[in-house]
Amino acid sequence: MNKVVAMAVMSVALSGAGVAQAESPLGQQFTECKAQLANIYGDDTRMRLDGKAPGRGTILKLRVYPEGQGVTRVHCTRDVDGELSFVDQHGMALVPAKQDEDALSAL
Repeated sequence: MNKVVAMAVMSVALSGAGVAQAESPLGQQFTECKAQLANIYGDDTRMRLDGKAPGRGTILKLRVYPEGQGVTRVHCTRDVDGELSFVDQHGMALVPAKQDEDALSAL
């Protein structure tokens, strides 16, 4: 009898482990930030989440390791409209290549 109960409990526990969990908004933002920073710095760039900064909107602090260069610290901010913006450690705004092309074509 104990074996039957143990097997039933085990099967229920294992079936629950296979259920996909939705990614947190912070995780989604990190994924989007990484994709856009790879567009800016190149696909061979490594990135690491360094924390969350206080402030308006959600500000993620990242360490970016472009290939052949030293570490760069970047803040990735999501504004109220859902757009991402990037500022490097020197306070300079970073713009993904696609946004650069769109801005130039608008002229």
